[in-house]
Amino acid sequence: MTRKLLLGLLLPLAMHAQITLFTVNNGIEVPIGAVLNMGKVAAGDTVSVRIRVRNTGTATASISYFFADGVGYTISRPALPFAIAPGSPQDALLSFSESTPAALYPANLRVDSDTNSVSGIVASTGGGGIFL
Repeated sequence: MTRKLLLGLLLPLAMHAQITLFTVNNGIEVPIGAVLNMGKVAAGDTVSVRIRVRNTGTATASISYFFADGVGYTISRPALPFAIAPGSPQDALLSFSESTPAALYPANLRVDSDTNSVSGIVASTGGGGIFL
């Protein structure tokens, strides 16, 4: 009886929108873990990674925040707020450009929706060539 009651209470939560983050390379989605390493970037160069926000839920997700808050990082994405239909993705381009050498360029990548938030650390290092 207790188990049925608990499942009954949790089922409506499982039916809401749920956003998840991926990188996309040649059409293949790879989940973003705690850290996304964008590699080494030479001064004056730019490296970009395609980011995919996927709504894995059964309700529309309204995205209200989608930024990488670090020096040298930009995101090309739809104007906020925007909606993602159930089961659908929205791609964005995360770019990093280094202007002065430094050991490490960190940023916090965060996406907030009306049902959940996801975040991770993005890191790039200065100097050398581009290695992804």
